Amino acid sequence: MITYPNIDWNKLRSDRRIRVAQLMKELNLDHILLQGYDNIRYATDFRAQFVTDSYEWFLALVDDQAESTLFVGYLGEDIESPDPNRPWIKRQLAVPCFNPIWANLPIWIKLIVSEIRRENVKRIGVELLNFEVYEALKKELPDVEFVPVANELLKIRETKTLEEIQLLETSSEILSLAFATATSQATEGMIDHEIASILAKTIHANCGEMVAHNLIGVFPIQALTDPRLPQGDFSFYAQGQRLWGGMSVEVDFGVTGPGGYHSDMARHWFINEPPAAVQKAWNGLLEAYRFGIDQAKPGMKISTIAKNINSTLKKLELPETLISMGHGIGLRIAEAPFINSPEMMSEDKELLKGMTICIEPETLVDINGAPFYLKVEDVFVVEENGLRNLSRCGYSLESP
Repeated sequence: MITYPNIDWNKLRSDRRIRVAQLMKELNLDHILLQGYDNIRYATDFRAQFVTDSYEWFLALVDDQAESTLFVGYLGEDIESPDPNRPWIKRQLAVPCFNPIWANLPIWIKLIVSEIRRENVKRIGVELLNFEVYEALKKELPDVEFVPVANELLKIRETKTLEEIQLLETSSEILSLAFATATSQATEGMIDHEIASILAKTIHANCGEMVAHNLIGVFPIQALTDPRLPQGDFSFYAQGQRLWGGMSVEVDFGVTGPGGYHSDMARHWFINEPPAAVQKAWNGLLEAYRFGIDQAKPGMKISTIAKNINSTLKKLELPETLISMGHGIGLRIAEAPFINSPEMMSEDKELLKGMTICIEPETLVDINGAPFYLKVEDVFVVEENGLRNLSRCGYSLESP
């Protein structure tokens, strides 16, 4: 089991609440109404995601002092001052449980309106509300001004505090160990679901909160070099394929780690030895990847990361990465900033110290006229002199 750092949880929570209160002051808001599980956790430290689709089950009404009222679906009655360790949570209100807000709209609207009236709300920030919920609230509260704040909330989370970086590094250690364990245990005769099981077991054995995503693609690449062999289809998802010698395994796995902070990695490996053409393309992808990482410095435009990696791929006569080159990471698996070409971003932001980002270039190699896809991904923190890799897993294509 990995060793956990000594996190100053009180400072983590205080720093996040201060940022939320400052944002509300800047936007002249007296309250914000949060539905996103990540924003609820950021502002209140309440874990509002205990199943993957529970983002429509909770709300938090936060005032300009960063004190909050939570709408919680698993309560039988309202609770005042529910958590002595989180005294800023003033109350938890019982609401219909285990279904989306809009499925019980009249009940939810009555409860939300009652609390907004009780709090004497005048100007409120909102994010992620379903259209029906938003329209119903506006109808019931014509004297309240609603202000969209989703992008503003993402922006205040772009740069991380020391404690957030510690938690992201811990999540990356958990995921790196899971990848190393799965790679070392992958053998002929296994099915792809067993690879997923090894990854998930290692994550939970090291106190990860949950698996954030589990993309596992198995492809019989040897069939591309020998048409006499059975052909197969590549899928991003485990589907019961058995692993035989020469098959490729592509894993893109995410973990929700301690405190709700994420890690995200991607690797390829082969059962036995990869074809020479694939190994050559993989080496080229890693060369471009490392160049992009080495050149990344605070103050540069984020699109430069994509430009540097793609220009190197082009120089090596490999196809460029045509989709996103990466994303920020934190309480969401993918959050601001986003890494792409300038024309695919609403704002080409500067890389700032304290940002945490995933870089995930990909390329293709031609095997007897058929394209074969390669990808790599790690988590980085932006420091004064450049990027530091938080992922700790090698890049060999060969499983032991």
